[in-house]
Amino acid sequence: MLLLHGEAVSEFVRAVSPGCLFRRWFGVSCPGCGGTRAFCALAKGDFAGALRCNFWWLPTAVVLFAEYGNWAAERLFPERNFPRWKKFRGRLLVAYAVFTVAYAVAKNIWCF
Repeated sequence: MLLLHGEAVSEFVRAVSPGCLFRRWFGVSCPGCGGTRAFCALAKGDFAGALRCNFWWLPTAVVLFAEYGNWAAERLFPERNFPRWKKFRGRLLVAYAVFTVAYAVAKNIWCF
């Protein structure tokens, strides 16, 4: 459905996006810079273009999908504890945070 209206979604997102507030306030790129362009490219079905704009959407999508899965599992199976998943989830979130900071620093050093 999103791909059918990719141009309309893309134009709407560009119209309502305030731009990068992090860049405006601090003068450096954040890890999400290019994310709006990447989303618009995804809405049009251009996966390679989305990766060129900002490839950090891919690990972010994985983490968001995992978080949604965690939320759903807690709602569907409230009596289960899932200890191995909780340990993995904690490590995933820490790794994501560390790599997000590293990506932001590298993005500003090498301007990619």
